[in-house]
Amino acid sequence: MRRNLKNLFVLGGILLGTSLYAQEKTVTGTVTDPEGFPVADAVVKTTSGKEVYTDENGVFSIEAKQGDLVTVEAVGLPTQTFAVGAGTDYKVTLKPSEIVELEGAVVTALGITRDKKSLGYASQEVKGDLLTNSRSSNPLAALSGNVAGAQISTPSGNIGGSARITLRGISSITGENRPLIVIDGVPLDNSNYNSTNTQRGAGGRDYGDASFDINPDDIESMSVLKGGPATALYGSRAGNGVILITTKRGKKGRDFKNSLIDATTNGGLIIKNLYNLSNGYEPATVTNGEYHKRINSVFGGASLGFADMLYLDLGVRNDWSSTLPSSNNSFFYPSATLSFVFSEVIKQNWLTFGKIRGGWSKSGNDTDPYKLNDIYLNSIYNSVSFGGDPYFMMSLDKNNPNLRPETKKSWEIGLEMAMFKSRLSFDVTYYNQKTSDLIFPVQVGPDTGYNRQYLNAGEMENKGIEAMVNIVPIRTEEFEWGMSFNFAKNENKLLSLTEDIENLVLTNAPFNAQLVAAVGEKYGQIRGTDFVYDDKGNKVVGADGLYLSSDIKNLGSILPDYNLGIRNSFSYKGFSLSALLDIQKGGKYFSTSNIFGMNSGMLEETAANGVRENGIVSKGVVWDATANGNQGAYVENTKVVEAMEYFPHYYSGPAAQNVFDASYVKLREVTLSYTFPERFRGPFANVVVTAFGRNLATWGLDNKNFDPEMTTAGSGNIQGFEGGSLPSTRSFGMNLKLQF
Repeated sequence: MRRNLKNLFVLGGILLGTSLYAQEKTVTGTVTDPEGFPVADAVVKTTSGKEVYTDENGVFSIEAKQGDLVTVEAVGLPTQTFAVGAGTDYKVTLKPSEIVELEGAVVTALGITRDKKSLGYASQEVKGDLLTNSRSSNPLAALSGNVAGAQISTPSGNIGGSARITLRGISSITGENRPLIVIDGVPLDNSNYNSTNTQRGAGGRDYGDASFDINPDDIESMSVLKGGPATALYGSRAGNGVILITTKRGKKGRDFKNSLIDATTNGGLIIKNLYNLSNGYEPATVTNGEYHKRINSVFGGASLGFADMLYLDLGVRNDWSSTLPSSNNSFFYPSATLSFVFSEVIKQNWLTFGKIRGGWSKSGNDTDPYKLNDIYLNSIYNSVSFGGDPYFMMSLDKNNPNLRPETKKSWEIGLEMAMFKSRLSFDVTYYNQKTSDLIFPVQVGPDTGYNRQYLNAGEMENKGIEAMVNIVPIRTEEFEWGMSFNFAKNENKLLSLTEDIENLVLTNAPFNAQLVAAVGEKYGQIRGTDFVYDDKGNKVVGADGLYLSSDIKNLGSILPDYNLGIRNSFSYKGFSLSALLDIQKGGKYFSTSNIFGMNSGMLEETAANGVRENGIVSKGVVWDATANGNQGAYVENTKVVEAMEYFPHYYSGPAAQNVFDASYVKLREVTLSYTFPERFRGPFANVVVTAFGRNLATWGLDNKNFDPEMTTAGSGNIQGFEGGSLPSTRSFGMNLKLQF
């Protein structure tokens, strides 16, 4: 009896101990970033499935059992995990990493923080340290080579100039193709006010755009949402993707206001270098403009999840745009995504994470203000008066009161995997998007009294593949070598325009070339005369020793075949070394500077190898009627032409002489940093010194005199024409970071 009673007490004690051990308790803590600042909206979740968010002070409170694993995820910072012990209060510091992980928390549409594994679309995040370590003057430029699917061009020599960025190609012929930039929930007006002459390489000033005003030091992270399913909730403004910028101390509710006044002094300056409206020999010309545009919207969405492995997102939005007629100003945006985390089902030691996802969306694009009704203008012929009196006349472009919004339908599928304890991970996406009812001005006959008329017509298609790969070949307690690859290939084609129209002129170069949209071709064809070739592909030379010109034809698109970024990162104890290669293959550009430089004898080639003294021979073949038994044949050209005749032919001869391949390989940035050990930090919590260099070397240029990135003189649709651009620059510097 006594023994049985003793056994009962022992069994009761064991059960009581087990019950106490498994009992949940309230676990609290504070989440901070490497600088010691609290991290708000971090996701805190336990292995038992509970989930909470940190408040504005980085504080959280969650129910957990002793032995549970608690995971903390935050935007721009890596995931941290700790085990619940006997204590109830924990401090979690999230340390930054340069390699993007497949799992973690990311900012999505409308600034909502989501668990990345639940997303059914492609997104990519760049951390603030990547932006600041190399000290790029424009934060958008720092995305080049770091984000798959982003084509970025920012001339390094043009400080404060325009930054051109597109995501997944060109979707509109003459409409907006830039992504929407959102800073702490507030859309940024990134309008570009450069003149057409500036953008086509015919002189003028590059005023830049608002993206240059963003201080990289203020940025916590940048999330790039590239597909329609990811951006549909933003409506028409986000038809070309969204770049979400989260600042370190972001506050919502800020407004942005932009204004522009353009003034030109006439007849030269009275006092040299004094730029004042009253300092001209003739009265200054001052122009200003103002327009109003309004979009009203309603939107909603639902997110459903099952067993941490199956996620369904549904979204709807409707926009009403003031730039479209009241009968057609409403457009509806549905979207749906589905993702399946198969690593929750397939339990293998080598598989860290695996997900397959897909999404579909329908979005749209409106037009610029005042394209509906015909109005009188007093600046038709670049003047405001005739015979000293002001004049007003109808625009030469016929507006259209029946315009409809452009419509884009897109879908994508993707596969994300991490293996071998995340030593190897990748994210691959295939997408297809088609835009219809394109809005553009169509040339009309002179009998109408107009040059062009705005219509809805035509279709354009973009399809391609994006891949992000992260590899850690070596990882020890003191040394790590990491590699990341970002690859993107986009196939663009203009499927149709309108009846009887195969080419639409976008702009004209100052000389000899046009930028056109051609049916059946990639967007942005450079159009002009080519060389004449024989059956063997040799250039044909005329009797005067100069190249013959063909009829006008398409000479190639300004769009590249693919872009690739390769980053190598090394860390050893307190040292960190990182290098980024930025590679572009394909694409074309036209250089007005090459015409001028050759024609005037200012470029090195016009004086090298004694050509001015000895003349030059055009490499090619010439027709010899006496060859081949008087039947005629092409033979090698040997005629010597004087330099004064040869080099001006760059202006009067084939336009193809001034069209070059836009491929390049750039050592975009190198950074070397050292984090001081604690005993040498003095009163500081952390001390880091960094040396950096940007645009250190370039290889593979078709013409050594010109950098293909110099062909950007505006962030609009006119690209690929270079004229008088400033040369590219290298930059070096050092950073000292002191954290308290």
